[in-house]
Amino acid sequence: MGARPIKVPLFQLVLLPKWTKHANRRVSGVVQLWTLNQMGNETLLQTAIIYPPAASQVIQITRKQLFGSLVHPGRNPNDVFNLSIDALRAIAADAIHTDGFLPA
Repeated sequence: MGARPIKVPLFQLVLLPKWTKHANRRVSGVVQLWTLNQMGNETLLQTAIIYPPAASQVIQITRKQLFGSLVHPGRNPNDVFNLSIDALRAIAADAIHTDGFLPA
């Protein structure tokens, strides 16, 4: 049998939040941006700190990373969307408090 061809993935990116519980009901967290390289292996593109708050951060994602070959004609596949970690932090704070924890 020969090598199997690499199939084109249905996704381009994965945003993976990771949370850690600490003493005194505190929670810290990061979000990682993953993609597949040309060999089909997972590759970490970026890590951003959610808690404890760090400097203002964004995760940049291009239209091509979001939509792959399905980018509409006339749209620039290199357009960048900035995902604000500050906005994510605000949403996470509500969920953390609802679960009875405090942000680290």
